[in-house]
Amino acid sequence: MEEHETERGAIPEDVVGPPNVPWQELDHEQRKKFMKRVVLPTMKPLFVAFDPKRFRDFDCTTCHGDRTRDFKMPNPKLFVLPERPEETLPEDKRAWLMFMTSEVEPEMAKLLGLPTPTAFACRSCHPRQ
Repeated sequence: MEEHETERGAIPEDVVGPPNVPWQELDHEQRKKFMKRVVLPTMKPLFVAFDPKRFRDFDCTTCHGDRTRDFKMPNPKLFVLPERPEETLPEDKRAWLMFMTSEVEPEMAKLLGLPTPTAFACRSCHPRQ
């Protein structure tokens, strides 16, 4: 494993974050460390399993883009979601919607210590029309 990786979903002893400390209370460096050591090694296998070729090089920029300083979301470079994606998303994007809603959203909600699996949703990362 790379230096920053850990077992999927595991929180190393030297990492501060959810569920012990709420995400909102973390400073920039704590958030960065949590993302690199907990979120990245948990989410990368999900994305690689979904599309091994596209996500072979999954890293921070996959979701955050080239925002190497602030990492703010939503990321304007991600696919812009229609107002009601479940009804209006083109057929070729439906597998993405299923993947995101059934795997990515609940896992991120869990990692961030959010109260429900739907507390982290599409527009947490994707811009809207």
